[in-house]
Amino acid sequence: KEQNETASMEGLLHYINPAHAISLLSALNEERLKGQLCDVLLIVGDQKFRAHKNVLAASSEYFQSLFT
Repeated sequence: KEQNETASMEGLLHYINPAHAISLLSALNEERLKGQLCDVLLIVGDQKFRAHKNVLAASSEYFQSLFT
C-alpha cells in the first residue's frame, strides 16, 4: 500500500510552512477589523462583534453545530 501511495504522490512537493497558520489568522483578523468578508454579527449585551463563521466554527463545537 505504501508503495502505491508513494507512486501516486510522484511529482508532488510536500511543503510545510510553520508560519502559515499565524499568517492566515492575522489576515483573517485584519479583514474582521476592517469589516471585510465578515458573515456574522455577535451581540453580547450592548457590544457587537463582526466575525467569520468559519473561524468560529473551527474553534468551537457550539458554533460548529449552530452554523451547520
